Amino acid sequence: MEKCNFVGMKHFYLILLMAVCIFGRAMSPQQPREVVSYQYEYRACMMHPLVTYLVEKDEKGTQRLIWSKLDGVKHVVVLEEDVLGRIGQIARESRLSRLKENYYPRMDIRDGYSWTLRIRYPGGSIYSDGMNAYPRQKQRDGIKAINDYLESFLPESK
Repeated sequence: MEKCNFVGMKHFYLILLMAVCIFGRAMSPQQPREVVSYQYEYRACMMHPLVTYLVEKDEKGTQRLIWSKLDGVKHVVVLEEDVLGRIGQIARESRLSRLKENYYPRMDIRDGYSWTLRIRYPGGSIYSDGMNAYPRQKQRDGIKAINDYLESFLPESK
C-alpha cells in the first residue's frame, strides 16, 4: 500500500481552489454595466397590465420611456437624461443580477398579481417574473426604486 504524498495533495487542493475561484466567478451572475433596455410589467392575473414601463434607446442614442396604466393607452416620454445609466446603477446596488428566474408561492394560487422584469445589457440580460411571490426585500426595494424613478418622468407626477 502506497503512502499518500502530502506535497502532491497540497498542490492538488491549491489547483482545485484556484479552479473554483476562477470558474465560480465566471459562472456568477453578471452585473449589468451598460443597460440597453428596461421593461417591467405588473398585472392582476385576470386583467390587462396595471402598469407597464419600457425604457429603450434608439439608434441615435435618444432614450424613451413608453408606459401605460390600467387603461392600456401607451404614452411616450422622450428622456433628457441618462435614465438607463441610473437604472444600471440601481440594479447593481440592489444586486438585481441575483434574481431568480421565477418566484411562485408554495401553494397553488390561481388568482392574484404577477410581475415581469427584464433588464438587457450587451452580452446578456436579467429576467425574472413572479406570481403572488417576490424576491428578497433588498431586490424588491431596488425594483421599486427604479419604478419610482420612472414615475417621476410621467406627466401626471409633475
